[in-house]
Amino acid sequence: MSSFADIPLEDRGGALLELGLESEQVGDHVVGRAEIVPEMWIPGTRTLRTAILSVWADSVLGLLAGLNVQPTITVTLDLELHLHRPIEGLGALTLRSSVLKLGRQVTLTTVEIHRDDEADPIGIGTASFMASPNPEHVVPEGGFFTHPRPERRPLLVPFAERVGVRQVGRDTVEIPWQADNLNATGAIQGGLVALAAEDAILAVAPRTVMTSLSVRYLRPFREGAARATARVQGDLAQVDLVVTGTGKPGAGGPPQGDPPP
Repeated sequence: MSSFADIPLEDRGGALLELGLESEQVGDHVVGRAEIVPEMWIPGTRTLRTAILSVWADSVLGLLAGLNVQPTITVTLDLELHLHRPIEGLGALTLRSSVLKLGRQVTLTTVEIHRDDEADPIGIGTASFMASPNPEHVVPEGGFFTHPRPERRPLLVPFAERVGVRQVGRDTVEIPWQADNLNATGAIQGGLVALAAEDAILAVAPRTVMTSLSVRYLRPFREGAARATARVQGDLAQVDLVVTGTGKPGAGGPPQGDPPP
């Protein structure tokens, strides 16, 4: 595994850019918008992966939290998403984030998720963030929304394939630490950690659709892959995530999920 410092800025997080999220600051909010494409569906369905939604939510909420502590970059402590129903087919989604509480050390945020053709939200989420204790984790000069972003390429293959998810056991998958999967601190992006959890569940119960997701981040995934092992009981699943380079727990959470359709 190469050093994060050796990876050019334009090569970091490339897979995340291919998800097509466009974000902007609107008053006290950060609003993101993205188009759903078939490569984002759960295999064998026309349903958007909840983990992709978590990538978008983590990005929008993290940007909002970061505006309140910049130039320091924030890190995710926990993330929850709850959908009123699965998100089927194509179309556009809008994510509108707000600050619930701004503390000295922790910022609590919330997001509403809308389909562009519906007035009522299709889902909600919350996340908490803290300023990174590493003094090298700072926003590029000019802030979040002023520095140029790398050119975005379209997503041409299923997203799990794009980020290199691989099954390593009956109930276990890994998502690698590689440039395309990293956030600004050099760790695997928080939503991608949720993708590893989702694919571990799918390995045990194919075509399962998660309508609720709760993740607690214990440490950053900077020293190897994120390895996820799922235990499915009835209509709930619990996933343990380990940093492969150290063998230490990296994330976990309460049981989550819905039964297969």
